[in-house]
Formats: sequence, structure tokens, C-alpha cells
Amino acid sequence: MKIKKLLIILVALFGFVFYAKAQSIIEQYTINNSPLPTNVISCLVWNATNQILWIGTEEGLASYRPTTQEWQIYTMNNSDLPDNTIRSLAIDAQQKLWIGTLSGGLANFDGQIWRIFDQSNSDLPDNFIRSIHITPDQNMWIGSTGGATHINPNGDMTTYYISIPTVTLNNVTDTYVQTDGTVWFTTINAGLVQMSTGNLSSFTASTSPLTDNTNLAMCPTNNGETLWLASPFAGWNAFTPPNTWHSYNTLNSNIASNFFQAIVANNAGQILGGSTDAGLVIFTPQDNTWTNISSSNSALMNDDIRAIVLQNDSVIWVGTAGGLALLQIALPTNIIPLTNTFEAYINYDAEQNVWQIQENSGKATLNLSIYNVLGEKIVDKIFSPQSSIDIPKLPTGIYICQIKDPTSTYTYTQKVWIP
Repeated sequence: MKIKKLLIILVALFGFVFYAKAQSIIEQYTINNSPLPTNVISCLVWNATNQILWIGTEEGLASYRPTTQEWQIYTMNNSDLPDNTIRSLAIDAQQKLWIGTLSGGLANFDGQIWRIFDQSNSDLPDNFIRSIHITPDQNMWIGSTGGATHINPNGDMTTYYISIPTVTLNNVTDTYVQTDGTVWFTTINAGLVQMSTGNLSSFTASTSPLTDNTNLAMCPTNNGETLWLASPFAGWNAFTPPNTWHSYNTLNSNIASNFFQAIVANNAGQILGGSTDAGLVIFTPQDNTWTNISSSNSALMNDDIRAIVLQNDSVIWVGTAGGLALLQIALPTNIIPLTNTFEAYINYDAEQNVWQIQENSGKATLNLSIYNVLGEKIVDKIFSPQSSIDIPKLPTGIYICQIKDPTSTYTYTQKVWIP
């Protein structure tokens, strides 16, 4: 089928690329330009419902609402926070904040009332809370130096602590629960531990291809089927049970560091890791490309990244040893036709200063919609493949361009990056 070509004239001049390694640092916050209690950020969580970023630091808890630029600071001096050294954060379905501390146990905060759980008033095995994982059905898993504690929706606690020659579960750094109920734990010095139907098994450097028995963070991809592990000494490991392993280090890949303490994945399939010495590392498996954002190639204030949280797929908050940064990253712009009968391609011709749309629908008119990263429709036009249409100037960022046939289900969607 012959491909038709449409030139859409731009009202204003701006450059446009598809999947380039274009990244930008939007904002940076330190004690010099914000109320942050310290520059050392240890953990982050984004409350998408309330549009609030919660920031755990070495000297208290902070919240920041980007839409209004409002800050709140909570310390042991002005609140019932049990310890100023925060190690983990999570948001439950009721929008309550859960806070894991270094020596004060677990705290719950609903914006007004604090509830504290520690060894003195609960079945928690230790007051050092390394991680908090909340499942969609509101089961909670607490990782501590005393093992893994399950808290069911009724508040009942069960702690799993095992130390035998084959399995050790006593210093849990992160937890992930698959949809079938299988629970995975990363640990310090004990490898990756699996709990399935009440049975425990472990994967260590001596019993599997795992390259390090200590992993500080974990994230799932492929609908939870693959686990990515961040090692403080040996890069990343990707594990798809039961026995598929891939390791990524400076000897076998273009990863910028072997020293990691944070790892997350976005819906575009990219893996983002926080290193102790090389800033943010982004891996795009679709085309096997690596991107590094550090103080040596950008304005990033510090290369020791201790926490990462996604505001959305392309807008990233990172907590460093030198402050808080908001970044926008480039997403892979794969051509994703939603049907086999309609293909299109969207590009920008810098020499002619025009948008180019190629499509094979054969339709007289089509709809063009452009959405920002918040899902808000900012352009909605009807055009003919034989005519031109003006598009207003768009700010820097990621956009979703969608072409639809109004008389059928033919739809084509593509991500684009405007620098």
C-alpha cells in the first residue's frame, strides 16, 4: 500500500528529535535554596493521588508539593517522628505515609496523627527498618535487620527469621510480591531469597549465577516476571525465574558503574539505577543502549544517588548525598501501531522546519491528538492527509501523539521528545 506523506507546518521554530539521549535537569534543591533539613537524601516516595513528594533524610522528613511549591518539615523536635534518620517510605491505599527509621521502628502518618510501631509495643523484631513494600491488596512487608515481617490488612504481624546453611533471612533490604503470592527478598550477605507456599529457598553467588550476595534494592519488569537487583559492588543482575540470569557490570556492558544502591523501572521498559559514584544510569533494553547522567556531563549536583522515584515515566526525582534533583529523561519512541491495518510514522524535518506524518490508512480525514505526560490533551485537530495544519509551540518534554480514524478503530500512537 502506498504511503502518503503529510507535512504539518509549525507555527514556531523548535528542534525535535525522536529517541536521542536528550535529558534535562529541571530543578535542584539543597539546604541553600529550600527548607530541606539536610542535603543527604536517603529515600523518596511519590504520592500520585495527592501530588506530593515525600523525602526521607538523615535529619528528618520533608514533603514537597510541586504544584504549589509548598514544603513541610517533620523532625523529632516538632512532631512525633520517632527518629530523624529515615531509611524507607511507602504510601498505602488510604494515602497514609509509612516511615521506616534507623532506630525508632516503623511510623504511620495520616497528615495529623502519628502511630509508632517498635519492639516495645509490637512484634517487630528490630527497630532498624530498611524497606517497606505494600501490595495492591494492602498486605505489607517490612524488611529489617531482624528479618522479614508481614503485616496483614488487620494489622497482625508475622516475622520470618531463618538462618540455616541453605537459607538466611535476617537482614532484608527489599521485598517484592508477585501476583501468584511468591515473595522475593534481597538481603545483605544472603543473596536472593524466595518464599513460595510457605517454603523458603535461596539464590547465592555459590549456588547460582548471582554475582553478589548483597543487593540493596530490587524492581520488577515484564509484569513482575523479571527481577532487577542492584548490588553495591557488582552492578546489576536480572533474574527471570526459574533459572534465567543476566549480569551487567563494567566488564561486560556499558554500565557506568558497579556500585549501586537504588533501582527502579518505568512503564517504557527502561531500568534506572542510582550509583554511588557515577550518578544516574539508564538502560533501555529495547535497543540495548545505556545513558549516564552525572556531574561530569550535566549539572547534577552529586553523583552519589541514594534514592529514585518516578513521578511519571519520564519525570524522575533523585535523592543524592548532595540534595534533591528533578530530571526529565528521554523515552524510547518505538513505533507502536495498535492495529495491523494502520501504520504511521511521525517525525520532524529540521531542514524544512515541518512535522512529517506518513500513514497508510487511505482515509480522507484523520484526527491528531497530542497529550502531555500528565495525560492532558493539549492538541486536538482534524486534518486531511493532503493538507497542512498548524501546531502551537510546545514546551520541552515528552508527548504522546495519536492519530485516529474517526470512522473506525484505526489508531496509531507514538511518543515524541521535544528538546
